[in-house]
Amino acid sequence: MSAQLGVDERAVRRWMVRLDALRLIELRSKLRARTRAASVIAWRPDGPLRRMYESQIRQEFLQAAFARSGEALHFLSAELSEASCKVLLRKLERVAGEFRDLAELDRALPPRDKRSMAALMAVRPWVFSMFKGLKALPASAQRMRNR
Repeated sequence: MSAQLGVDERAVRRWMVRLDALRLIELRSKLRARTRAASVIAWRPDGPLRRMYESQIRQEFLQAAFARSGEALHFLSAELSEASCKVLLRKLERVAGEFRDLAELDRALPPRDKRSMAALMAVRPWVFSMFKGLKALPASAQRMRNR
């Protein structure tokens, strides 16, 4: 590790001792360590990192075509009851929890057996701006248009 960082082994050992004291790593023998950080990055809703980087991350993440193997994008829009909205939100929370659980399970695997994955899950009341001014035609107007 010291060769990769371009410093001597004593410097690496000092850094690792400091990281261990901060409880960011669990120091092990032979300059080995295990991270104590969560395996899934979840920013505080109103935290400084989220405020600083959220729009850039959204843009970069959504620029993909989501057409390659291991990628998926589902955009759905529908009218749902309040009860269905609550069920949907609970299910999204469950999927997010499963993502965290899988990351924790895979944490001990060597890097060669893993790849970095990100998931964006969002749901909110929304109408595409192009359709905001349109309203359903009354039945009489629909009959006139169909003639």
